[in-house]
Amino acid sequence: MHHRVFLFVPRTLNKTTFRSIQTITDVRKTLQNLVGAQLVFGHGNQSGSHAGLTDNITVNSTLTPRTIAESYDEAIIPFATNIKLRERYVNFDNKVRFGRILEDLDTMAVHIAYKHNAPQIIQSINVHPLAIVTAAVDRIEVAVPHMDIDRDVRLSGFTSFVGKSSMEVILTIDQ
Repeated sequence: MHHRVFLFVPRTLNKTTFRSIQTITDVRKTLQNLVGAQLVFGHGNQSGSHAGLTDNITVNSTLTPRTIAESYDEAIIPFATNIKLRERYVNFDNKVRFGRILEDLDTMAVHIAYKHNAPQIIQSINVHPLAIVTAAVDRIEVAVPHMDIDRDVRLSGFTSFVGKSSMEVILTIDQ
């Protein structure tokens, strides 16, 4: 998987709260359900829910072309309304910890990649047969060095290129 990350934080920031879209927590829960992730690791439990997934799958060699709009998605990190969440993201300077944002960008990139491949979901058990991982990040551009911890952050992105075994996802952050 090949991801390109662009980080744009406009200099003129509005005090708006993005309420009509999913949160990053919702995105994580959706991914856990989609890939059949174990919530608790235990020895002897490694077979997981992916055991035998490919037993009854027929391969369709004709793929339907997909548009950029079909993979576009966005999510918010609701700092304005969620004080507990703020505490997990705050740094020593009372700004947003950039490392946490990078984790969320990775989650969002994988979510968008799965959304692009949504037609491959095994409908009978609602689990995705593909394993998608982040292999590289080409570039990160930071227009404003710090984000305010008391204002929502919006993550958005789309699939911009797809090859045989990789894809490029472009992500944007704004506040």
